[in-house]
Order: sequence, then structure tokens, then C-alpha cells
Amino acid sequence: MEQEEPQLVDVVGYTAAWVELLPEQERAPWRLTLSWLLECRYEMDGDPADLEAAIAEFARLPVDTPGRAKLAAVLLADLVDTLRPEHEPSVTLAMSLAEVVRADPAPLPGSLEACAVVRAMDLTVAGQHGRPGFSPQAALAELDELAAVVGDLEPHRFIVDSTRLAMNHVLSRTSGDHALADRLVADMARVRDGLPAGSSQAADFDFMTRLLDVYARTTRDDVPGAIRALDELIAMKDRLAADDPMRTQLDDVRTALAPLLGLMGDGDGTAGRPAGAEYGPDALAALRRLADAPGLGPFERALRLGTSALAKAGAAAVDPALLDEAVAELTAAVELSPEHDVRGPFYRFQLGHTRLLRYDASGQPSDLVAGIAELERARAAMGTSVHRHWTLASMQLARAYRAAGRDAQARDTALGGLRGHAWGVLLQADPSAAEAAARSAANDAIATARWCAADGLPEPAARALDMGRGLILHAATERRAIPERLAELGQPELVERWRQAVAEAGAEAAPVRLRHHVMSVLAGIPVDADGAVLDSPAAASARLLDPPDTHEIRAALRALGMDALVYLVPGGAGDGFAVVLPADEPAVTLALPGLTAVPAGFASGRTRDLAREPGREMVARGRLGLDDVCDWAWQAAIGPLLEHGLPAVGAGGGPPRVVLIPMRELTAVPWHAARRTVAGEHRYALEQAVFSYAPSARLLCDAAWAPDVPLDDTALVLGDPATTTAADLPAARAEALAVHEAFYGRGVYLGRTATGQPAPAGAGTRREVLDRLLDGTAGTVLHLACHGVTGQGDGGRAGAGESSYLALAGGDRLSAEELVGALAARAPGPVGLSVLAACNSSVSGRGLDEAFSLATALLAGGSRTVVGTLWSVPDAPTSALMFMFHHYLRREGGRPLDALHRAQLWMIAKDRKIPEGMPESLRTAVEGRRAAIDAWAGFVHTGR
Repeated sequence: MEQEEPQLVDVVGYTAAWVELLPEQERAPWRLTLSWLLECRYEMDGDPADLEAAIAEFARLPVDTPGRAKLAAVLLADLVDTLRPEHEPSVTLAMSLAEVVRADPAPLPGSLEACAVVRAMDLTVAGQHGRPGFSPQAALAELDELAAVVGDLEPHRFIVDSTRLAMNHVLSRTSGDHALADRLVADMARVRDGLPAGSSQAADFDFMTRLLDVYARTTRDDVPGAIRALDELIAMKDRLAADDPMRTQLDDVRTALAPLLGLMGDGDGTAGRPAGAEYGPDALAALRRLADAPGLGPFERALRLGTSALAKAGAAAVDPALLDEAVAELTAAVELSPEHDVRGPFYRFQLGHTRLLRYDASGQPSDLVAGIAELERARAAMGTSVHRHWTLASMQLARAYRAAGRDAQARDTALGGLRGHAWGVLLQADPSAAEAAARSAANDAIATARWCAADGLPEPAARALDMGRGLILHAATERRAIPERLAELGQPELVERWRQAVAEAGAEAAPVRLRHHVMSVLAGIPVDADGAVLDSPAAASARLLDPPDTHEIRAALRALGMDALVYLVPGGAGDGFAVVLPADEPAVTLALPGLTAVPAGFASGRTRDLAREPGREMVARGRLGLDDVCDWAWQAAIGPLLEHGLPAVGAGGGPPRVVLIPMRELTAVPWHAARRTVAGEHRYALEQAVFSYAPSARLLCDAAWAPDVPLDDTALVLGDPATTTAADLPAARAEALAVHEAFYGRGVYLGRTATGQPAPAGAGTRREVLDRLLDGTAGTVLHLACHGVTGQGDGGRAGAGESSYLALAGGDRLSAEELVGALAARAPGPVGLSVLAACNSSVSGRGLDEAFSLATALLAGGSRTVVGTLWSVPDAPTSALMFMFHHYLRREGGRPLDALHRAQLWMIAKDRKIPEGMPESLRTAVEGRRAAIDAWAGFVHTGR
């Protein structure tokens, strides 16, 4: 080497001299040689200047120079080894070499693989810097092709896979797909685990995996989880050497994120903060120093300025002067952000929002005007209402319009923004992700409805309310029979791709881009060949994203024989109110000033903390708060509604028949048991009207238009399966046996017999119940008398799997989530009636307004009618009620709603007659006295 190097230096010098001496038309071969010699010297001594000089000489070659494409391949191979996507000029240069290589009809071995790597890095640059025309969906489709080119060649495959992670991250930032963010963490962890332990690459990927975990949890509003993830990320510092540069990165991450999560935690009522979460002057100054660090490009500086401004806006409650600094920083971030930066619309949104905060603090009209202008620009930059932040920006803009007296614009903007909630939920892969996407839907819907009601517009108010109700159920319903729907839309290729993906991995694990593409097509949203959205859902078929209009609701009410649909809205920012949609009259709003907080003893959930249990103590505990809430319910809502909002007589000549859709905490109240005192005795609401409940108008209409399933004596009856984890339910077992024997002679009985042994047809395991539902052998009626368990609080928050479940034989569980998924994936024979005589079966475990429960899971799965419970019902009286329900249904030919209504009236009657067929064990629970309120009021009807 020591002897050859001086000789090569001489040859390079001689060749360079010859190039300068020759006429221009004769220089090409010599310049080609000079470029190759410089490349050789670079290979020997590794001096980047030699490679730079070699590429410069190559750039001067005429395009028809023989050997030019081969030399380009050699230079590209060298450049790939040092290429970094953060250095955009080098990537641009490499792309120009790759273009020459790809034009070679006989490329050198390995050169096309190098071209694929360069293109992958170029896509990373395009995604980071917002190149015009960039689409993450198109980039991901191209990466599939690049992966096929590189095969298993390393490090090429590693680079392509890493780029795919980056593109999915870009997509998650704009699409709002929470499951995608979670999957990104898992994919990053798999790449990390495949790297040599202790390598710098493994450390980098460990850092990125943990950072993405913080991001994923934040997208779900899981602030406690994000705080834990950040603390774990910062703890990496303890394992690093004192001179490791990653220590500085970790310090910067803590400086940037800890104050923001601390603010989010404060606003969320979260206990605890991440290390370093203080957001006083020192922390805010540190954030600004990060933004002013030397050597930052405009993209990174804009990001850091936006972070600093966000923290200052959050801390402005203590020091309003910080809003001036936040406005200045966001203005700079907007100016620095490249035109097509995916974060650009959010910077504009932040700027508009911060100006409005300053308007609230100072009352300066200029801030209101400027804030509206920035929010309008932000929405325009987002492009379509499928953008992750569309609804957030729309609601903020609507509030600004309202403040400016532009009420009509406010209503229209808010209603358009609410469509984004439906799309966001439809996009998700699983109920937990859908719950996170729907978390703010009800509050936004109520705020919009309150404006509409104040403006004397009940029909838009009803529309707004329904746009925030039952979105997870709506998504589950719309996912039924996806292949058939795609086929109807003339998409045979998409049908095949979807069927294959579901067969390989299941619907929840289908590829993200395919799922997005399928849901866009089903919604009628124009997409390109890669599935990227080309237009707003405003151009879509409204049925998938919008609730039914009032004409359809009225038609559905008439089809179901109901007189009115009533939304009950609790007070908060204003008085409570009701929106009444009669079947044959104009809609009205009814002010209900007393409809505020549900009595605390009931709202605490103490009526729902027990599984269906025998025993006097359990019954007493289960009644806590019920008397108070039923008295309050009459005064706050039902009394005024029956006196002023509904006719005294229904269209059929009997009592009015009402479908209720209560909002927020009102969903837990048994409105049909609202009561007043007349002549010293309680009179209940169900003595004056017939009440049904609906998760939403969408599902009400679905039930109305579904083909009827005539009920017969075929049924699947489940009685007190031996769970091994919960107490026996002797009355539930007697109930199930009596119902099966008296009313469903051709039905199947699962569970335990009177002697405690497993029934011949089965013990009542999860598999036995699910198989009967899915293969169509459940019959027309499903009756489940067993334990039901519903999660308290926020249910499936932060990715929890089960929100509610039935406890079955052998310790098995059948969850609402599994029911929804299984019934959506397969088209079972329809069940006409499902009776869930299990505790809490109508209680949502995924947010009150989502109404996602065991009962509604069956409704979304195709059951025409469902009867479920609102709390832990007492074992023995419940069994008598259920026997009477089936008696009125089968012996007297009543519809399910009327059968339940009559059975509940029977429970409170003084002189009720007990039918001869009722077993003695059930008679003793109700004989000789009116039933306690907790024994009957917890049962509610939904559906047909």
C-alpha cells in the first residue's frame, strides 16, 4: 500500500493534467478515467474529498460516454455506505447517479439493490420535508417494490425496513390511526431485537422504540401510560457511558416532553408527573434554548419552536404574558415550516388557537380576527376531513365563529367537523383504538347541539347529538359483510385482497394501507391506486359517515310502532335539555334546567359493583342510590317530558311509546323507573308510557330496516354455567331451566342441570356458545342467565382488551369485543331476540356515550332485539321477571318491548296473578309483595 499510493497519486495528477490539455471533444474518456482513479484512491484512503472529486468529474461527462453507467454504479455503491437521509443534498446526488444506473440495460451486480436503498432514503427525505406531491400511501406501496428488489441483502433490507417504519409514522401523524401507532412501536422493537446486542444501531433503535411508545400512548390520550413510557426512556441514561452522545439526546427529550406531559396530566386529573415535568420559567427557557440551538435546519427549528409555544400556551393560565411569546414562536414556526410539511397545518392550528386564548384573556378583536384566519388556513392545509386534526380544528374554528357572532358558520363548521369523529372510529383496527378515537366525540356533539338548540334548531341539534353516539358500534355494524359490500361497489380486486388478508391474519391485523383503502371505498371517498384519499368525505355517500336525517328517523319510528325519539342532554356549560323527534310532528327542544348532575350515590357506580348474586345483603347493597335517582329522574326530565313533550296517548291508542337516547352519565339512569308520589304511593313512568332505549339513531334505523325474524320455540338457553371463579346462581339456573322447558321445547340448553351436572348439550363454555351463534344453530332466541362483568371507569382505555364479558363454564370468558369481531367476520343465522339476564350487560365499558356493552355487541352483530341490564340485578327476583317476560312473549303473543313492559308492570302490581307454569322456586321470590325497584328497573329494551 505504501508503495502503490504515491504511484496512484502521480497517475491521478497526470490524468488530471491531460484532461486540461486535451480539446473538449476528446476529454470524455480521460475524464471517465480520472473519475475512476479518484474513486480507487477513495477506496484506498477513505478520504471523502476523493469521492466528492470523483463524482464532480462524473457530472461533467457527456451522457453518451461509454462506460458511464458502470462508473455511476461504482460511485453509487461508495456513496450508499455514507448516505444519511438527514443530508438532503447527498441524497439528491445519489438519486441522480441511481437514475443513470437504472437506465443501464446490463447493470453491474448489486447496483439495482443500491438504487433501491437510495430511493428509500429519498422517500424518507420527502416525508420529512414535505416534498410536493408526497403521499405516505404511495411511498409505502413503492417500498413494497423496493423490498422485493433488495431481498435479504443487508444492510439494504434493513434500510428499506427502517424507511417503511418512517413512512408509517408519517401516515400515523395525519390519519389518526391509533392501532398504526401501536403497531409502529412493535415493528420498531422487532427491528431492534434483530440487531447485534450492544451495537450503536441497537441503542438507536431502542431509543426510537421507547420514544414512539410515548407518542403512541399520547395519541390515545393515555397520559399516565405516556408518563411511564417517558420515565423509562429517560432511565436509559443510567446505563450509558459518561461520554455517550445519546445522553444529550435523552436530556433534550426530557426537556421537550416532560413539561408537555405534565400539563396534559394536570388537565386530565392524572396523578403523578414524569421526571422533570416542572414548567416554570427555567423549563420554558430550556425549551427555547433547544429551538435556538445552532446548526438546526428549518424543519427541526420549526418543530422545536412549536413545542416551546405549546408549553407556554399551556402555562399561560399562570402568566398570561406567555401568550405573546407563544404567538411569536408559532408565527416563526409557520414561516419556517416547508410548504408541504405534514406538521405545518398543526402549527397553523396552534397559532390560531393561541391567538384565541389571547383574545379570551385581553378581548382584543384583532386576535379573534387573526385567530379565525389562521384556523381557516389550517383547515385548508389539512385538505380533507380525514386528516387527524380536522375535527379539532373545526371545533375550535366553530367556537371562534360563535364568538364573532357568525352563528350559521359556527353550526355548519361544527357539524362538518363532527364527521371526522365517525371517520376516525371507522378507521381503527380494534375497539380499544376506536374508543381512543371517539373519546371527545360526545363532548363535541353536545357543544354543537347546545348551539343549535339555543338557535331554535332542534333537527340540527339531534343530528349533532347522534354524530357523537355509538360510533364504535356503528363501525362494527359497517364492517359486517365487507366483501359483499365491496363486490356491490364493483371492486373485485379489493375483495380478493381483503379476503386473503383476513384469512391470513384476521380483520384486526389486516395491513394498515389495505384497511384504510377498504374503508375509504366503503365510505365512497375517492382514493388513488395506492389508497390515498383524493377528496373529503363531504363528497362521500353520506350513509356511512352521517347519521340518518329526520325523515328517515320518523319513518323508522313508524315502522317500529314508536311515537317519538328523545335525546336527553345533561347540563354542564348550560341547562340540560331534551330534543324530541315525534314520528308525525315537528321536532322540538325542551328546556330541562333540573337535568344536571345525577345524584352522587348512584353516579358513583355502587349499583354496578356486584355480579348477579343471591343473598339479601347483596340486594340491599345493590339498591344504594336507586330511590333517590328515580325521584330525581321524574322531576328533572320524565315529568316535564310526559307533560309537555309527548302526547298523552300514542298513535296506536295506548300510552305513548318512546325511544330514549340519554347522553353521557344519563345513560346509567333507569328512566322508565322515574317516579313521583300520588296519594301516598309511588307512580312509575312505565305506568304512563312504554320506553325503549337506543345507542343511536343510526342503530335504531338499522333495526327498523332489518328483515324481521319471527320468534318460535327454537332457542339457545344458558343457565348458571360452572365458572370456577364466581358464586353459583341457583335462581338463574332455575330460571333458565324453566324458560327452556316452558317456552322453547325445540331449543338447546347449555350450562348446569337441576342436579348441578353439565347439561347433555354442553356445560356452557365460550366455544360452545360462540359456535352456536356463528353456525346459525342458536335458534331465534338467545337467553343467557349467568354472571356478567363490566369494567368500571374508562373501560378499555389505553389499549385494554376486554371491557365487559360473560363468565362461562370452566373459567372461560366471552367478551363484547370478541362478540363484535366474530359476528362481524361471519354472517350467522339471524337471532330475533337476545336476552342477557346477566349483570351490567347493558353497561358500557368503553365510555358512556359509546354504549359498547354485551347487549349492544349482540345488536351490532345482527340480533334484532336485545334485553339487557343496567346494574347488578338480584338473582331470585330477576328470575321471576324473566319468566314473566317469556310468558308474555310466547303465551300471549306480545312483541319483546311490550312483553318486557308488561313483565315490569307485573312486578310492581299489588294484585298480580302468578301463572301456573312458574316453578315454585321462582314464585317464592315475588309472592305476596311488590318487587323492590332493583329487581325490575335494571332491565332495558333495545332494537325492534
